[in-house]
Amino acid sequence: MNGKKIAVFITDWDPNAWGLLLKGIRNRAKLDGYDVYTFNCSGGAGDKRKHDIGEFHIFDLPKLKEFDGMIVAASTIIPTRVVDRLAERIVRSGQPGITLEVSCEGVDFGGIDNVASQRMMMEHVITAHRCERIYFVSGPEGNAESDMRKKAYFDAMREHGLEAPDYNCFTGNYQFDSGIRAVNYFQMLPDGLPQAIVCANDLMAMGVCRRLEELGVRVPDQVIVTGFDNIDDSKDFVPSITTISRPREELGAEACDYIIKRIEDPAFGDGLKCKTSLQIRESCGCEGTNLYVGRRFRTEHFRKMETEANVTRTMNKMMARLTDCDFFSELYICLEDYIDRLNCERFYFCLDSDLINQDNEAKHKWNGENTIYSQMHWRKTGFPENVRVVVARNGKEEISCNDYDGSQILPEEEKQYKSDSDFYIYAPVHYQDNCFGYCVVVNPTSVRYSLGFSQWMLMVGSSIETIRRKNLMNAAIEQLDDMYIRDQLTGLYNRFGFERYSADLIANCIERRQPLVCVFFDLDGLKEINDRHGHEGGDVAIRTVAEVLLEVKDAGDIVTRRGGDEFLVLCSARSDVVENKIGLVEEKLNNRNKTLELPFLVSASAGYRIAFPEEDFNLDELIEEADRAMYENKKRKKKHI
Repeated sequence: MNGKKIAVFITDWDPNAWGLLLKGIRNRAKLDGYDVYTFNCSGGAGDKRKHDIGEFHIFDLPKLKEFDGMIVAASTIIPTRVVDRLAERIVRSGQPGITLEVSCEGVDFGGIDNVASQRMMMEHVITAHRCERIYFVSGPEGNAESDMRKKAYFDAMREHGLEAPDYNCFTGNYQFDSGIRAVNYFQMLPDGLPQAIVCANDLMAMGVCRRLEELGVRVPDQVIVTGFDNIDDSKDFVPSITTISRPREELGAEACDYIIKRIEDPAFGDGLKCKTSLQIRESCGCEGTNLYVGRRFRTEHFRKMETEANVTRTMNKMMARLTDCDFFSELYICLEDYIDRLNCERFYFCLDSDLINQDNEAKHKWNGENTIYSQMHWRKTGFPENVRVVVARNGKEEISCNDYDGSQILPEEEKQYKSDSDFYIYAPVHYQDNCFGYCVVVNPTSVRYSLGFSQWMLMVGSSIETIRRKNLMNAAIEQLDDMYIRDQLTGLYNRFGFERYSADLIANCIERRQPLVCVFFDLDGLKEINDRHGHEGGDVAIRTVAEVLLEVKDAGDIVTRRGGDEFLVLCSARSDVVENKIGLVEEKLNNRNKTLELPFLVSASAGYRIAFPEEDFNLDELIEEADRAMYENKKRKKKHI
């Protein structure tokens, strides 16, 4: 798409935290008419797990040279090597970029001073509360912000002459449960629980408080607890969390403003710094401020409960519906029903067209070369070469989109709906490291998406994989069944196929009182062909007869190779029709002898018998009679020759 464009890379769906950053970016970009393309995923502990490989794939979708500038919410992306790869791509693109909260070589830095901010908290705990035994709960190893905050903890302890062995620091994952596990760990240390537990973020601090409460330990009377980030829930929590306020919305606006100025003037600036402040609340024991009390607290508390309950109900219903989908067409209906909940102007669900073609074909016929297993592989790197938009909506209106080249990231039809400044959210569609495509949310009412969207994407990817595997399994079963009932040399039915389908034909003849005809064909001179021209020559002769029999068969006829040089045709027809078929077989074989220019002649002898089957009908007797008739004809043919 043309126009002024800024790309944003972020790994977080938390509406309380990084949704504010996106809000700041979006509002600032509108002022100068920039489109914002946000590439978001829920990659977690690293880029080695299959799920995270699939999630981080969305970062590879955009061609950075096509964007005017880039913003990387680097502190949300774990591990840092993913950030480093993004930074390298930005440098190679030659376009201006900024990484937030994490420094990368060659790219401008923007964000808070994590070391100074954490030191501010440590100084408050040590000097204002006179704490000496202080433990620390860090974020994941390799996370730049966590590493800097942990450094500030150890620096402050050392400068104040306080003991801080490594085992006084618990490594968490920034989630609520980390705080619970941290307390379980701390209480097992020789000195037991400390005077204060300083946490690298608010969620872990809340988990610490909850576990201490369960143990009967009072916060802050017995143990002081602090957090970092000043998320909304830190104000609502009981006790409210003393924390460091980082103005994420302001950071987003300032980062966007910085990039726009760098786009206009490449010589502008050398990065940006945002200020932080200490938010004193109940969990440290000081007189708290900004407490939510009374009606306001109750209103917001129950609104959150209602929202979470609605998300849970929606996800449960959607999961139940997705598990019922056997075909992609059913899946698309589920997607359309969910789109309204996204509260966006437009929505595109884009999949690899090869995946759709696979579903439409629904069968993978055995051809002697491709194995069933080879059909199981799917795209592991890169995005589709050809993209098909399977669901597209503009409000309530359906959008009809043509397939488009994978080098683009939006269908051509989007141009007719564009405004002066649009906000796009891209999310990956995958299962583990199998990449299927992506979805695009355009101009959502709120960019503060909840975990529900991430869960929905995960369920959709799993559903696609389930449908795909069902199709492959059905194809495998069909292949195996085909191999069981068909002769591999000719493709005709073998004895098993003959037994399976002849019963239906016989039953139909009995019900309608129609004649049943068995025609027995025998290839002439197969032994002589094998002796003179090898078994390859014999195979050519056998296939030639089989091809001719297939050409002259009518619908409902059962054509079988009984083995060696013998063939059976079971059908319902009058004797004159059967004799015409036998004559047509002879004529077509003569024509093949002329056109194929084989070093031998291909011919077959035939004999047939007709019966009107009853309930106790014996098919084997009819076959034996047709066999005898064929040999009588073969004898007469030899005498004539």
